[in-house]
Amino acid sequence: MHLPRANHDRLTDEYDALRVAALAISRPLDDETVIVASDIDGFGVGLIAIRHTLTSTESVDSVQRALNHLATCDHDTPPVAAITVLTVLRSGFTPPSTNGVQLLQRQLDASGVSLDRWFCLDDRLRNVDVETLDVVPH
Repeated sequence: MHLPRANHDRLTDEYDALRVAALAISRPLDDETVIVASDIDGFGVGLIAIRHTLTSTESVDSVQRALNHLATCDHDTPPVAAITVLTVLRSGFTPPSTNGVQLLQRQLDASGVSLDRWFCLDDRLRNVDVETLDVVPH
């Protein structure tokens, strides 16, 4: 299995970012949210893992905090242009609060960062619609 290297390999398909996110998840699986950040050219530039996000709403809040952190980082890497999220929720991904979703969408719009993909892992891998944050068939 090819694993993209930060600043060297582009995250060209949905599974590239998922493989990178899988490096950061706890073993055994625990409730958490992992954000993979990439630059305008698709190279990975950041990986943030936030532990103990017990609900979908807490996962959305974690992504908001990660975006704030990425925006304030003073480092030599290119700016973040896109993120992919992997949420591990043993109880499953349920619709998060509408206010949280709207706030996240406004924050993404204001920052110029696109939310490319969102995955949820509970008893199996699922996709989450990046517009509505509803679980969709994978």
